[in-house]
Amino acid sequence: MKNCFRELFQSKKLASIGTLASGVAHELNNPLNNIYLAAQILSKEVKDEYPEIIKDTVKDIFSQALRVKGLVADLLDYTREKEYVFSDVNLNQTINNAFQQLVKSSDDLSWYTKINFSLSSDKPETIISADHVRLGRVFLNLFNNAIDAMKDGGNLNVKIISEDDTVSVEVADTGKGMSEKILDRIFEPFFTTKEKGTGLGLAIVYNIVKRHSGDISVKSEEGKGSTFKITLPRRHES
Repeated sequence: MKNCFRELFQSKKLASIGTLASGVAHELNNPLNNIYLAAQILSKEVKDEYPEIIKDTVKDIFSQALRVKGLVADLLDYTREKEYVFSDVNLNQTINNAFQQLVKSSDDLSWYTKINFSLSSDKPETIISADHVRLGRVFLNLFNNAIDAMKDGGNLNVKIISEDDTVSVEVADTGKGMSEKILDRIFEPFFTTKEKGTGLGLAIVYNIVKRHSGDISVKSEEGKGSTFKITLPRRHES
């Protein structure tokens, strides 16, 4: 009963934050696009003969506008009620594709040689009903967080466990782990322990899993890593 009340409270709190975030994001979107485009034009117009302070300032405006633009995009993605498109999805392939996408999109691949990625499954193909784009984002976000937690390298192990009507996926890393205090808040929007994090990655993951009628939990110990467990129904009921 306690868990039910806690989950209800969490859902209402997330809904309230989502409504506020949606309004802020929509108000910021148009002026931010104008600032971004103006900074883009200025960057092309600034020549080598310009003073360093001008070149550095324009570069800073452009990079910060790009960063905030990414934050607003995450906000809109978190709050936007787009229709989910469910179809048969190969879970094994989706997980592998998410990891490969992370590799391809990374500007710095120095982490790749330090991370041992593995995927184990009781079946060569695990088919579930899901929105494949959003499900892919779930694992992309979880993998990104795991790699951030393993700056010196480590193991990223994914395990698929099939039941009669459900499928569970465990994503385990050997990173720095989290305290109980942090664990209580990790799915809250805007809560982050990263210096440049938006605090929306795991909130988005939570929303996507819930929209799939699934559950997500996490176990972690400081200095010993974290394990996220996602349980999804095999078939989605509209």
